[in-house]
Amino acid sequence: MKLSAQKASLLQGKTHVLVAAVFDDLILGQELEHIDKELNHAITKRIKMKPFTEPLSIVSVSTNGKFEFDQIVVISLGKKADANLELLRNASALVAKIVRDSDWKTFSTNMHFTHVDHLNIFDRTQAVAEGILLGLYQFNVFKTMDLQKIRKLNEA
Repeated sequence: MKLSAQKASLLQGKTHVLVAAVFDDLILGQELEHIDKELNHAITKRIKMKPFTEPLSIVSVSTNGKFEFDQIVVISLGKKADANLELLRNASALVAKIVRDSDWKTFSTNMHFTHVDHLNIFDRTQAVAEGILLGLYQFNVFKTMDLQKIRKLNEA
């Protein structure tokens, strides 16, 4: 699997799934608001349908071909004051597993750009990368049956 970190717009990457993170204030950010507007506020409607203030709550929205990516996954990080590197690590691991198990091959995220004043960008990026790698780990060395059922992610 290829894992890379870039400072780029969410809309620039060619990927199957776009993953974004929000805090309990539900401020989507400029790029996600643009995507939400293009999708007739489908993201906002899905978030309001269920309690989304708890950390690691997830909603998924199909883009119906309006963008180069097929799906948007939004994960809640809970309260901004409670955010830490372990939360970012857990959130990225959870999302990576969901993307892999849904049989999508690539995803992009902006989780490392979440605005948390007490965490620097380098630590956030490292935590997200570690979470992705740890979340996707599978010990398959001795597996002999159902090898065709093992799902892999190509790029994050």
